[in-house]
Formats: sequence, C-alpha cells, structure tokens
Amino acid sequence: MKVIIGGMGLSGSTLCYNIFRVLRDNSDLDYEVIKIHEYNHAATMGKTIFMVRDLRDTVASMLRKDPERWNGDVEEASKYQMMWYYDTWKAVNKDIVWKYEEYKSNPYQYAYSAISKLGLNVSFDLVKQVVDTCENIKDMNIPHNQDFIQTKEEAILWETTKMSKKHITNGGKIGGYKEYLTEEQIRFIETKYKYFFEEQNYHLDY
Repeated sequence: MKVIIGGMGLSGSTLCYNIFRVLRDNSDLDYEVIKIHEYNHAATMGKTIFMVRDLRDTVASMLRKDPERWNGDVEEASKYQMMWYYDTWKAVNKDIVWKYEEYKSNPYQYAYSAISKLGLNVSFDLVKQVVDTCENIKDMNIPHNQDFIQTKEEAILWETTKMSKKHITNGGKIGGYKEYLTEEQIRFIETKYKYFFEEQNYHLDY
C-alpha cells in the first residue's frame, strides 16, 4: 500500500507526511509514504491525501519562506500555488481532503479519523504519541535551509523528515496573512480565486 500526500504547498503537507511515516515506523503497519504537490502519475498508485489551507495564508507563507524568489509578488505566488498545486487535482478522486485549519483545531482526533478512513487500524493513544512527536520535529536540529545542509545530522534529518526551518514561517498561525498582506493583495487573491474560497468554504474578508 502507498499513501500519497499531495496538494497545496505550505499547507501542513510535511507534517502530514511525517505523521504517516512515524506511525508506520512505530507500528506493525506496512506501507510507503510519498509526498508530492502537483498531481502526477504517483497519485494513481495508492491512497491520496489532498492538502488544503486558506490560500491567503499559503501565499503569505510563500512570500516569507522564499522572499528572493517571489519578491513580494502576490500575483505570481498565488498563480503558482493554484495552477500547479490545486487546479491539477481538479476532477481527480481524493481519498481524503486534509484541511489545515480543521487539523489545527483538534489534531489528535483529526489525524485519527484520517488514519482510520484509510483502513489503518491503530489505537488513539498511538496516534496521540505520533502527532506529538511530529509536532516537535521543528524543535530538532533540522537544517535551517535544505539547500545548504551543514552537518551530517542535518542531512539525516532532512532525508528522514523532509523538513527544514524554512518551512516554519509564522508558527502555523491561522489567519496570519492579515498581518503580512495588504488589503489590496488580499482583495486580489479573493477576487481572482473566488472559486477556491467557495469550493473550500473559506470566509472572504472583502
């Protein structure tokens, strides 16, 4: 069995990947975990978990994570996120839609429900332990930047967890975009990608 984590970037996909990785490594379950973003052939090879987060927050995170790449360009960042990481999954069957905000509101129960829906039979207590372990990966000696790994420990942790300090841009705060994006930028995202907010039931500010 394969579990494919795909969909939006900076949506908690690395955390989700690690939850399923650590769960497998601490149980008798036997499956492979694959992390992608845009839809591709890999997504046809197993059970899919489609990651969704408020587009305004993902765009703000993109700008904070890679300021040199995006140079504050909300139009380009939102276009990239939607064109590659969201729209490529349209009309595709998804076994689970994992919403960042719903996970954050009740991590243990949300993760347990998703795991159970995939037919993986484990105890709630084990899921709690796994979630706690994965939530604390950010406090380990993971690399600050995966493109500039400096020690053997960083290399091993990057290879294992696929996480670097760059992934953590504002502590995962919900609605943090309001402190980073201008009203004009928020209006642009909400107008241009109104279909996203309607499909995923996110409230519009304007």
